[in-house]
Amino acid sequence: MTYHLCLINFWRGLIKNIRSYMKTLKKHNFEAYLATQLFIRGKRGRLANLLYSYLRCIDDFVDNINIDKSEQKNLLIEQSKIINFLYNKNKPEIKNYLEEAISEVITYDIENGCGLKTVIKKMFEVFDFDIKRKNTIPDLEGLNEYSKKIGDAYTRALLFFLAPSLEYKEEYSISAYASHQVHLLRDFLIDKENGYFNISKEEIKKYHIKENLIQDKAFSCWLKDKIGNIKFLFIKGKKEFGVIPILKVRLTGHLYCSRYERVIKRIEKNGYKLR
Repeated sequence: MTYHLCLINFWRGLIKNIRSYMKTLKKHNFEAYLATQLFIRGKRGRLANLLYSYLRCIDDFVDNINIDKSEQKNLLIEQSKIINFLYNKNKPEIKNYLEEAISEVITYDIENGCGLKTVIKKMFEVFDFDIKRKNTIPDLEGLNEYSKKIGDAYTRALLFFLAPSLEYKEEYSISAYASHQVHLLRDFLIDKENGYFNISKEEIKKYHIKENLIQDKAFSCWLKDKIGNIKFLFIKGKKEFGVIPILKVRLTGHLYCSRYERVIKRIEKNGYKLR
């Protein structure tokens, strides 16, 4: 299937995607959905939904196991060009509703200090890493950087829409980084089936984990230590986020973290086994 035909098939009916992706958000991350409904209203709320839908659609394209890597890379290249054109205040050829959505988001972002530019850049780096890591076991530095970029992007986006006057600090993203580490554990088994390995070469070697990543004693030992480190990050992250003098930001951070803390409790209850 050619790249453009692939895009046409994948983006068919995109005019309904905003509503569709918000339903997905409500189903799979009710806490984030609740926060957006409660605290991000009006034009900012609509633009937050547009940005989420755009990035989610790119993510789905990159994660689709039926699409060739070359086509996925072509998508990132084409969309990156469009984004650069828009930030340079040029008018690229807009081919579909999805590109109209990101055009509207970037136009607003330029008018309000370009706080989302880093968010989009980091998410595209994340997408690129996902393409590269498919069917390979990543190194620890790459996997940690992957989670840190997602945590950074999520936190920057949250503050842009919730508290635009608040200056971003790297420490604010620790909880989001920890949350994505849990996300990787939660999706470990299904990601493994699709060719994505949420464990590093170094960890496999250190804990003597078997090649097929079977959940034996060594695997459980790694999982227990991993969760211990993540819980420490949550404590540290909550302390940093707790000093933010804006109640709705603190509440949103709490809602976001609580979802992943429940995942940790389930893993612990299962005797450090993934289900």
